[in-house]
Parts: sequence; structure tokens; C-alpha cells
Amino acid sequence: MAHCSNCSNQLLFKYSFTSIKACNQCGHLVSITNNAPQYKPLPIPDEYCLDILDKKLKINNIVGVVTGRLRYFYNEGYMNKWAFYFNNKYFWLCESVGHYFVLMPSQAVTFSKDLEAGDYLVYEDINYSIDATHSCIGYSLEGELPNFDHYLSAFLSIECSNQKQVFIIHQNTNGVQVAFTSMAINFSEISGILK
Repeated sequence: MAHCSNCSNQLLFKYSFTSIKACNQCGHLVSITNNAPQYKPLPIPDEYCLDILDKKLKINNIVGVVTGRLRYFYNEGYMNKWAFYFNNKYFWLCESVGHYFVLMPSQAVTFSKDLEAGDYLVYEDINYSIDATHSCIGYSLEGELPNFDHYLSAFLSIECSNQKQVFIIHQNTNGVQVAFTSMAINFSEISGILK
């Protein structure tokens, strides 16, 4: 239980893994430790978006609940990221321009801070080519979220791949890098249980 420092709204933290929650009254960030990053809510555009917050889903035979949503804004468009919580673990269910995929949190990594499209790197003995880099220019969020990068308002998303796997690095303005492995999923795997 906590109170929003901005509007005094009483907030209930439902999940043990939650680090940050957006106040459902004013949108400001609240954390159990009161160490939430400074955040000014951005308006969410009037675009179609799956309403799956707090819904139980079965994805690749894993049953869990959607607890929160991040929406990143890039010069090229946007990406929705829903926190999917199951068995005291979580991953991110993502959607961008109609493509759905899952991001599994990996770990802090250390690569060159000057990575560009066309470069190559090795992660866990697998070779990847860097396909593209995208600058995140803002974000909005709602619900409860697990541990995530507190530099979300400005970071570089570095997309890497090989023939079997996608690997994504988020790099903040100080060069700190966090990695995610990725897996594509079909919309039918989500929509089939949204009835």
C-alpha cells in the first residue's frame, strides 16, 4: 500500500515483483521505496490498442496475467510493451506496427557504445549482425511494472539478429546497456483467448 506523492491517491501494489506503479488517478510514478524516476505523463495517442491490462493470457503454453503497459515513442512510430507476470517471473509482450513478439530480460551487457547498423557482435557465443538503431524520444505507462530501465525517456534501441534469434540492446544516454532476447509470436496466440 502506498500513496501518490502528487495527488495523495491511495495505491495498492498487487504483485510482489512490482517496482513502480503509475497512479491511476494522475499518472505519476510511485514506487515502494519512493525512488521512482521523475516522470511527467505523456498523452497516449488515440490509436487502436489491445485492452489486455489485468487480463489472464496463455502465451506459448505459459499462463499469466498482464500487469502494466509501457508505450515507447520513436521518430518512426511506437512500441507497446505489456508486463506479463507468471510463476514469480515476467517477460514483455510487445507490439509494434502490427507485429507481436516477446522480450525476455537478459542482463546488463558491455559492448562498444558506438554500435551502428552493419556492425557485428557476439553474445553468449552467438554471432549477431546489427540491423538497425532507433532513438526513443518518450514514453507513457500504466499499471504495475517490474524492474525496468529508469532512463526510458531517452535511449537507443539496438536491434541485432542472426538466422535463428533476435537480440535487442537498450542503451541509455550514459552508455549503460541492458539486453533482451526476443521471440516472434502470432496475433492469433493472443486474440484467441480475448473473448
